Amino acid sequence: MRHRAFPKIPLVLAQSEQVGGSWVATEKIHGAQLVLASDGVDVAIGKRKAWLAADEPFFGWQLLRAELSAALLRAHRNLDRGGLLYVYG
Repeated sequence: MRHRAFPKIPLVLAQSEQVGGSWVATEKIHGAQLVLASDGVDVAIGKRKAWLAADEPFFGWQLLRAELSAALLRAHRNLDRGGLLYVYG
């Protein structure tokens, strides 16, 4: 899966084309960014600029890996649209 960093909001707003789909905005409570991606079978978890290696230190993310992966696979299945699903937080 290709890593896709979440674009800076001013850059998104400056684009001439509209961004489609549903958006959910929540309060950011930590300075780090996490991105999860799934094709419905595999799950990749990354930080702002790259995917995380299984043993890479990043705020103890491995403690949540199983729970986040299961939730992402459920979301992918429930959306039933195929393709790739990216979740940012």
